[in-house]
Amino acid sequence: MRIVRARIDAVGAPYPRPLFYRDPPATTNTAVVVTLEEAGGALGFGYAPTFGFGTAALRTLIDEDLAPLLAGIDLVAVDDGVRLMADAAGIAGRPAGMARQGIAILEMALWDLAGHLAGMALHALWGQPTGAVRAYASGGWRYLPVEDLAQRARSWARDGFKGVKLQVGLSPAEDLARLRSVRDAVGPEVQIMLDANQRIPADLVLEWGRALAPHHPAWLEEPIPADDHRRMALLRAASAIPIAGGESESEPSGLEDLLERDAVDVIQPDIHRAGLGAARAVRTRASQTSTSVSPHMAHEVSVHVLSGVAGDGWLEYFDWFEDWWESPVLPTAGHVTPATGTGHGLRLRPGWLEAHRI
Repeated sequence: MRIVRARIDAVGAPYPRPLFYRDPPATTNTAVVVTLEEAGGALGFGYAPTFGFGTAALRTLIDEDLAPLLAGIDLVAVDDGVRLMADAAGIAGRPAGMARQGIAILEMALWDLAGHLAGMALHALWGQPTGAVRAYASGGWRYLPVEDLAQRARSWARDGFKGVKLQVGLSPAEDLARLRSVRDAVGPEVQIMLDANQRIPADLVLEWGRALAPHHPAWLEEPIPADDHRRMALLRAASAIPIAGGESESEPSGLEDLLERDAVDVIQPDIHRAGLGAARAVRTRASQTSTSVSPHMAHEVSVHVLSGVAGDGWLEYFDWFEDWWESPVLPTAGHVTPATGTGHGLRLRPGWLEAHRI
């Protein structure tokens, strides 16, 4: 494939409802979106949310430093383009963080383009069958009043989700009360995932977990600093609750290190941060271990990674982007099935970009 044109935009749109992952709540969903045009006219689309941080900087980085590297070059494989960008970014040090996120957005667009050129859906291009993947509903924010939290969980269960996620990390007593309320709301058949967002003191995390364990959480996500893989491995070996992590890793080597150390029961690659190639490598590597793969966010595209080979993995579902797409990828009875057209299947609605460009 030969890239002849790239369009990179920063965008912002209201969330369907305020997000209470912080105080005060977030109201605007910001992202960077990219469209690559191939010499024959085919288009590839990539995007990543920025949560209101560094949006313009990321757009500029892609526009001025990364996308020009792909211009006019005959790429035999998407991985060639990823290596080219990572090598160039390495002049400033290991291409973690924003540099890796920019590469991941362009990688998504390149894979989408490869699917269109081959006339295949992304998962089919990778040799995987089309299969529905179970999803859990996410958004049980720690700042929500407990009554609202229980009501939201009850609504998700009525919609057919067999898993729901709530944030913890307030105090053992408060977390226990909130978990108990959600368990009462959804019943024993729905799994409950817990996300601590690295907020639990390392010397308290085992005791904290034992307090929550009687309500059988599916996992406890990032209870301690996510980059402390050594301590995460020790915690996982002693924890009363399965440990999840990996969403904060932007380098493929960080995800591999978690697996090498046997540091998590559930690994959560984020395709917006580490890229699709890293997520696929994690899925392949984890299949040789007892670790399950449950990608962080991006269910619309992550479903291609797990389609037909999901094992006991989950997708994380948020409804933040449904009104962005021409053809939203919506759960049915708590499961997500990948788009079966060509590429990954996402396109912005006509006129949406013009109305929401920053």
